[in-house]
Amino acid sequence: MERDQPDVLKEALALQPEARADLAASLLESLDEAVDEGSAPAWREEIERRTAELGSGKVRTLPWPDVGRLLRQRRSADPLDVRGGLPEIVLMASHQFDFTHLTADERIELAERLWDSLPADAIGPDEDQVSELRRRRAALEAEHALGRPWSEVLDEIEKSGA
Repeated sequence: MERDQPDVLKEALALQPEARADLAASLLESLDEAVDEGSAPAWREEIERRTAELGSGKVRTLPWPDVGRLLRQRRSADPLDVRGGLPEIVLMASHQFDFTHLTADERIELAERLWDSLPADAIGPDEDQVSELRRRRAALEAEHALGRPWSEVLDEIEKSGA
């Protein structure tokens, strides 16, 4: 009996993260019908190039929460275009995933499914963000201020070009 893709996806998303990663790798591997024998030297060269760039300081790594923050801050016509102003390390990862064939609705659905697949403890502010939130709360309580309306803050952000 053939099973529907949504049912299979639902079961797959219920797996532990490591099992989901293994399943994803197996599915991707199953799409490669022929092994490109010449790819090993090309990959070795690419790995050496990237290692040299990291060693020289030409590119740098970023913790995943920082990458997510940078991506959320970006404002562009195509929110999936990660090239404008982000460190090259992000661009390196973007070569693996080409979503241009998906419609906007399909991209949003994919993002929602990926987000929903994250364990609850993987989502939240890092230590620096918690520290900043505490500092801001203390400052607000010390001033006994009510804050500012969101529309005012948004206008200020848009005027600053951030």
